[in-house]
Amino acid sequence: MPIGPPGEFETDIDRIIREAMESGEFDDLAGTGEPISGAGTKDDPLWWVRGWVKRNHVESGQKPSGGTDSTFFQRLKFVGVAG
Repeated sequence: MPIGPPGEFETDIDRIIREAMESGEFDDLAGTGEPISGAGTKDDPLWWVRGWVKRNHVESGQKPSGGTDSTFFQRLKFVGVAG
């Protein structure tokens, strides 16, 4: 990618994004104007695990399918995701 003042060179990706913005394709996206979930909080290397557990309603020893698996729960408990 050539280096130069902004606007002097436009990559294909830059052009596609600019055209989409101009045609309003980014208007009214879900979450527009809302804070980004987790922004401003301490970095958490297990953020995705915690989110998955919350989205799938995983509770004390239950897998999302409704069955139980002690190894599965022990691993979640080990990383501090489930109590």
